[in-house]
Amino acid sequence: MVCMNIQNSHASRHAHIHRILAMLCVAVLFLPTLGQAAGSARAQLDAFAAGLKSVSAHFSQVSVDANGNPGRSAQGTLQLAAPRLFRWQVSSPTTSSSSPMASACGCTTPTCSR
Repeated sequence: MVCMNIQNSHASRHAHIHRILAMLCVAVLFLPTLGQAAGSARAQLDAFAAGLKSVSAHFSQVSVDANGNPGRSAQGTLQLAAPRLFRWQVSSPTTSSSSPMASACGCTTPTCSR
C-alpha cells in the first residue's frame, strides 16, 4: 500500500512537470508574436509622430490615496514642440509655471529645452 502511494505521488509529480513544460513551450511559441506586436505598435507610433511639430492639450488630474479615495485635483495645459521642448502649466487650484516633469529632468524654467 505504501509503495502504491509513492508511485502515485511520483506519477503526480511527473504529470505536474509535464504540464509546466507544456506551458513553457506554448509561451516560447508566442514570444515572437509578442515581439512583432510591440514592433508594430512602435512603428505605428513612429509613423504618427513623424509629421508632428507640436502638440497642445488641456488636462485635468485627480490624485488618489492608497484606498482609491480622491484627493487634490489640478487643471492646466501641456505643450510639446519638436524636438525637445515642453511646458506643463497648472492653472488650478493655484497658478504655477513650475513643471513637475521639468523639475525631474533638472530644468528650472517652465519651458524645458533638454
